[in-house]
Amino acid sequence: MVLEIAEILKESRKKFSIVTRGYGSLSEKKGTIVKDHHTWKEIGDEVKMISEELPGVDIFTGRNRKKSIINSIRRGNKIVILDDGFQSTNIKKDLKIMMINPEHDYFYLRNFKFMASEEDIILYYKGGKSGYHIRKTGDHGYYSFEFTSFQTQEGLPADPGGLPVYGFSALGDNDRFRSDLDELNLKGFKSFNDHHEYTPDDLKLLIREMKNVKAEFLICTYKDFIKISDLIKDGFPLIYVKNRIKCSFDLKGYVLSITK
Repeated sequence: MVLEIAEILKESRKKFSIVTRGYGSLSEKKGTIVKDHHTWKEIGDEVKMISEELPGVDIFTGRNRKKSIINSIRRGNKIVILDDGFQSTNIKKDLKIMMINPEHDYFYLRNFKFMASEEDIILYYKGGKSGYHIRKTGDHGYYSFEFTSFQTQEGLPADPGGLPVYGFSALGDNDRFRSDLDELNLKGFKSFNDHHEYTPDDLKLLIREMKNVKAEFLICTYKDFIKISDLIKDGFPLIYVKNRIKCSFDLKGYVLSITK
């Protein structure tokens, strides 16, 4: 969602920044503005992914989001996208979008039920509602994801076609990625904890699992690739996937209506 809103603002030539915590990174405590030379360990795996997708956009990390917002304003940014901002209840937002997947065991850790009646937009994953109440003046809809490209470790286009593949990921919701891969010839899947730091032994394990099920490639998310790109060599049998969010309503129109 952060990337989607950022693309809308970028296309509309809006001056904006992204403020995020950089969870688990070396810069989480003190905070920093992201630079090209920063590694994913310094700024976080998700932040590194976002920065590579949005070159030239100011991205701030750190627990102290107010400090990041002030620094953003000082650099002339007129709009701030606050990533995972519902825990920052001390910051007033002009547009609040809550994304809910009631089927996920841990969704309530960020999206508390009592907040649902206060948001501008509530999106349910693939249409599920699970008894959530929506205030009458708010808008609601649905979201899902679609693959936009398959790429090799060199960043070249790839087409898995009907080839047998073995998937893996270290996400907050590995089951969602696994289900998305059902459109491919998926022979097996390995889940790791969110923000897992891959090791050479992990990659050896994945290769063994891939061979055991007679798959020809490993396949993972872009976020996972960010963390293993320095560990793999030329010829490593890997394809990574980029995707984007799909909404059931005019997100672009909604965002631009409050950023004039």
